[in-house]
Amino acid sequence: MLFRNNLKSLPWILFLCLLTGNTMVYGSESYQNPYLVNRIPESNQRYGSLDLVLRLLELQQAKTLVETGTAREGLKNFEGDGGSTIIFGEWADKHNGSFYSVDLSPQSIASAQEAVNQMKLSSHLVCSDSIAFLTDFGKPIDFLYLDSFDYDWYNPVPCQEHHLKEVIAAYPWLHNNSIIMIDDCSLPHGGKGKLAIKYLEEHGWTTIYSAYQVVLLYSKRNLTHQFQLEKPNKPAVENAQVPATKHAQAPTTGNTQAWITPR
Repeated sequence: MLFRNNLKSLPWILFLCLLTGNTMVYGSESYQNPYLVNRIPESNQRYGSLDLVLRLLELQQAKTLVETGTAREGLKNFEGDGGSTIIFGEWADKHNGSFYSVDLSPQSIASAQEAVNQMKLSSHLVCSDSIAFLTDFGKPIDFLYLDSFDYDWYNPVPCQEHHLKEVIAAYPWLHNNSIIMIDDCSLPHGGKGKLAIKYLEEHGWTTIYSAYQVVLLYSKRNLTHQFQLEKPNKPAVENAQVPATKHAQAPTTGNTQAWITPR
């Protein structure tokens, strides 16, 4: 179950439950997340994080979900790649939300689109560079899932820098109650999220789940009024340049409050 290997997220979930009156019961042998049933078993490395995020989306009343890196095998490989494009697209449709997935590969988009059509989902699949797409997104993002740029075990830095650039590109559209998840984080050398996670934590975000996938929430998020969304900020981005060196460290700014100002 979720907290068997991830007790650090327990205080956050209990706090959310107390504030919202929600009865999320982790550890219940009878509970199965309906979006994961017959797709991803509880023994899978992504089950705990996907289950957690799907519950948080419900609490958050999320409306805009964005994914980078489309599930290239559509309905065929949930246990292998997570099938996130289908899972989050289905969740968005059932909650009157919008789901966007961007990928640079026309083949991946075509394969995923076939599955989306089969499921009769209204997901928006976009063939584009993810950084350009996020830069121009133009509206608040309630959930951001990063899983683009295949990881190279022998040269992970380009992948790590790409995910950092995605975070910087998306940052103007994030808000105090946004949820961020990054895939493939337990791989060697820090996985895909090494630089992005460091950057986010330096700017006020907290890792609440850390395993194969990492989930982050903003540390000073607003959790009042039954967890209803407030009008999001549009944080100012200053001096956010990605280092050009091969072994770059995550950039910092002098004023954390310039990014997200708690209300």
